[in-house]
This record gives sequence, structure tokens and C-alpha cells, in this order.
Amino acid sequence: MINILAGVRVLDLSRYISGPSCCRILADMGAEVIKVEKAGHGDEGRHCGPFSNGSSLYFSAYNRNKKSITIDFRSEKGQKVLRKLIEKCDIIVENFKAGTMAAMGLSFDEIQKINPRAILVSITGFGQFGPDSKRPAYDGIISYRAHLYAKLEDGSYCEGPALMSDTIAGMNAAHAAVLALYDRSKTGKGQWLDCCMLTSSVGSWPIGLADYAMNGDKGEVIDAPNGIYHAADGDVIIISGPQPMFMRLREIIPDPVIQDEQYINVKNRIRDEGLLKERIAQWAKTKGWEELVQILSDATITAGKVCTWQDVLDDRQLAYREDLIQLPVKNCGTVPYAKFPVTFSAHEYITDTAAPELGADNVSVLTNLLGMTPEEAVEYTC
Repeated sequence: MINILAGVRVLDLSRYISGPSCCRILADMGAEVIKVEKAGHGDEGRHCGPFSNGSSLYFSAYNRNKKSITIDFRSEKGQKVLRKLIEKCDIIVENFKAGTMAAMGLSFDEIQKINPRAILVSITGFGQFGPDSKRPAYDGIISYRAHLYAKLEDGSYCEGPALMSDTIAGMNAAHAAVLALYDRSKTGKGQWLDCCMLTSSVGSWPIGLADYAMNGDKGEVIDAPNGIYHAADGDVIIISGPQPMFMRLREIIPDPVIQDEQYINVKNRIRDEGLLKERIAQWAKTKGWEELVQILSDATITAGKVCTWQDVLDDRQLAYREDLIQLPVKNCGTVPYAKFPVTFSAHEYITDTAAPELGADNVSVLTNLLGMTPEEAVEYTC
């Protein structure tokens, strides 16, 4: 982690991915993140796969560098503790269905009464208001509604495997939370951030929306030819559509189609992309992937191997940057995860801590932060 947000305290009331992702980013930047979970069960993410030796790798991925306390914040005792925690926190993050916080007696107006400087971050599928605001949503629902998929020739659909709608919303929420902290430094006041997963996902590919609005389903791609090609011993992605790239490609592939001067014009390349890719494929299959990538890189044409997860684990660039960290997971030893991807010249990287065991910080948080006795802490977290 990077200690740039040291002194900022975050109350994490969220579960699954979008909210925990937001809070993990804030924790990676040094904020103290107190994750509130249900006693005996915890965040639903603790029970989601993939698993290894009975432990959730899912939960560990989104909850490093946090503390865990267990209270039933829908009960009278839990509400009492929650209100005291809100009073002590800078940011509150929740991803319940719209209206849930208000139904629990913790609307933004009520939170403002408890702590006028508090920033409430609410992440929902469709936002806090509007005709669909009350609908439940998961990543897949949002991804398909936001058109983050490809329709294949056989009529089936292909959605990315990375749960991108949840992740993008979490990133946007964390970004907005830091902006709200900056705004508070000038105004002294907190505010309510309404983060909509649907808008986040649509906004992640603005070209596609604009292209459809102007050109319909047969809109043009940005440039061409770009694609994945089969080398003799692996697949390689080659981006040769940008004009400087294509001009350099003409220098290394002596194919008459590639050399045809009509294709110096990008519109003609887009029109005949299929033909151009066929000719590049004929050239690429005669070489091993390393040779192919080296030839293209030497010509300053962007290319790279289509990697497996093992390739990622062995990636020399990630290793050089020390960007894969090993975190302990119960019953699993250490497990690799990617660290926060930005380095700061004015801040050293501090060792990350593993995702907490359920309720591991009950006593320490409630005694040190709220002034309870150890006995009271146990009573309020059971």
C-alpha cells in the first residue's frame, strides 16, 4: 500500500465486488478501512468461489489492507455502534439497493446530522433515483444492458470474464471519494456520491455509443488492420492499424496486397480489413511467437503474445516492477495478487496486509476508537 491517505478513515458497509473494490483502492492508498460484517456469516463474498482448501480467493482479492468487525447494524445495539462509527469516519461506502440506508434510518440527511463532514458513497446498479433505481443488479445484468459484450457469428454472446461492470464502478467510486475529500478540504462539508454502475459501464466505451448513434450497427472501427494471429507456437495480437504502424508494417511484409498503395488510406484499410488480415496471417504463421513479436517490436509496431495465466505469473515486466504481491490466505499459504498499479515518487510502498478474518478487529476497533471496554466490545459484536 501507499500511505498517501493516512489519517483518512473509511467505513465499509459493502459486499460482493463494487463496494469492496472501492474500499480496497482506498485501503491500498493508506486509508484505514473498517469493514462491517454480519456476525457468523460475514460479507457474502466470503462464500463465493473460486476456493482453495476451503478459503475464498474471491474475498481475499477485494478486501486486503482492511479491518473486520461484526455487528448487526439493523438491530438497536448495532445501530448504536454504527452511528458512533459514522461519527468517527470520513467516508462511508455502501452498495445496498437504493433506499436501503434510508429504510434503516441512515439516510444521507441523518448521516449529516451525525457527522456533517462525512462523505457517503452509494454504489448501485442504476443509481439512487429513476424508474429502475430499485431494481437489484449484478455485474452480468449491467454488462449486457451497457452493451459490454460481443455477439459472435453463431449468434451466441461473449462477455468478458473479469466482472468489469463491478470493477469499473468501484474504481469510479474510489476516484469520486478522493475528489470529495479534496472538495471537503475547501468547503469543510461532506456530500453524497451516487455512483451508478450502468453509467460507469456505458461510459467505459464512449466510442461505441457515439459510433452507433451516428453510424448504426455497421459503424466503422477506429483503424485497421488489428487482430490476433496464429504464430507457429502461440497466438500474437498485432496492432498495425494506426497510420505510422501500418507504414512500418509495409516495410517488413513484402506482400503485394500489403504493398498496394490504396491501403495507405485508412478508410480503404477499414473497408478491406479482412483481406489485409488474411495476408498478415499467412506471414505470421511461418514464425514463432517470440520471433514475430521481436520483428514487430524492432520495427516499432505494437505486438504481444496472447498470454495464459501462467504467462502472467511469469511475466518479466511485472517481476521487474514487483507488481505481483504474495498475500497469506487461510489454508493456502501465500497467493499472488496485483498490487496498486500506480507508484508515487514521494511515497514508498508499504507491505500490504491480507484480507482480515471475520471479526478479527472487533475488540481493537471498538475499544480504541469508541472507548468501549473489552467486555462491551464483545457484547456489541456478537
